[in-house]
Amino acid sequence: MFSCKNEQNTKGKEVAEKYFETFANRTDYNQIKSFYNDSVEYENVIQNTSVLNFETGYLLNEIYGWNDKALVYENNKVVKVNEIISNDSVVIVNGQFNSYTYNGFEFSPMKFTTYLYFDKDYKIKKQVDWYNYPIGDLIELHQLEQSKSINVDQ
Repeated sequence: MFSCKNEQNTKGKEVAEKYFETFANRTDYNQIKSFYNDSVEYENVIQNTSVLNFETGYLLNEIYGWNDKALVYENNKVVKVNEIISNDSVVIVNGQFNSYTYNGFEFSPMKFTTYLYFDKDYKIKKQVDWYNYPIGDLIELHQLEQSKSINVDQ
């Protein structure tokens, strides 16, 4: 049985609060990296990715674009956390990505739900993201997936 509480502080909730504070500021790469194991299982549910194992640096730089200077968030804050529900091994975080600009294109705020699973040392070992992508992004993602050709001769 799984039980989560949002009315009391747990070690998982404390770590999640510090993690999202660091994530929101998007300035200290070494600190954000310190919240993770050396590798992490990652899944983006809406993009229909299966659970993949990534080196933490890859997750931060390639998936989240941590060091991408073309990614500029409103008020220099990436996210706003609305709610954290936790026990000592899992936290569920609901919030919103702030609006941002990327290479001159503006993007609206986007709701998210993230599940963070901790190991015994409270390092993130698994992360599951649910993003409320704008419909235009979903259509583009679907068209991209449909345009991939499958070569059965290889």
